[in-house]
Amino acid sequence: MKRSLACLLAPACLAAALCAGCAFGPQATPAHPPVDVTLVPETAAPVPTPSPTPVPSPTPAPTPEPTPSPTPTPEPTPYKSADYPLPPKSLRTREGGRYPEEARLNENPDHFYTVVDLTNQAVFVYEKDSAGEYTVLVREMICSSGIEDGHRSPRGTFKMGEDYKRFAFFVHFDCYAQYWSQIRGRIYFHSVPYSERDDRYLMEDEFWLLGQPASHGCIRLLPDDAQWVYLYLCPGSTVTITDELPADAALVARLLPKETPTPDCYEIASD
Repeated sequence: MKRSLACLLAPACLAAALCAGCAFGPQATPAHPPVDVTLVPETAAPVPTPSPTPVPSPTPAPTPEPTPSPTPTPEPTPYKSADYPLPPKSLRTREGGRYPEEARLNENPDHFYTVVDLTNQAVFVYEKDSAGEYTVLVREMICSSGIEDGHRSPRGTFKMGEDYKRFAFFVHFDCYAQYWSQIRGRIYFHSVPYSERDDRYLMEDEFWLLGQPASHGCIRLLPDDAQWVYLYLCPGSTVTITDELPADAALVARLLPKETPTPDCYEIASD
């Protein structure tokens, strides 16, 4: 029994001795020097900033195209016809006999320059500006020139002749016209025709042809326009007849007559 106890105690004593030796004996140098370890606190992973939800931009309203303003209709070119009036119509009466002779109101052949525009069937009369150029429009008139089938009006520049007739007869056409003013030869400015030597007998079918070729070469005019030419365009005045001007529908529409003229109601003096 004692032996058995001794056997059991022997290892325990040996272990105690070894432990005591470890406590007081030299300590072995560690193979690797100690490493200072600094503890870094864990940094929390950054919370990702959420991307802002894009707000859709409103679709801009289309910029409306500006509505173009209508181009105003140009006013007719003002001209100076008031400076060169016709005699008052109040003088024209059948009471007491015939209408008095109409004296020419201009004797200077260089005062006016006249253009007969065959393209637009119009007549323009100019006077000089301050520089001496014929740029000042004095009067514009609708007309009928010669028909192209054998009776075309002559083209060119002419000096007006000496022959003026107040109310004359067309020998070959059995009709009359007022206010004849010679351009050259048998070519005249004159009024639209009448069936009698009396302005109450206007040939209306011929009147409504103004604005288109209708004569046998002469330049037909409204009665008042023919009278104006008769009084103001004296012999030697320059007249150009041309077909080279551009078409102008607005001009023609403005000049076309809207109604037949009122008769003057006076007896016509014999030439």
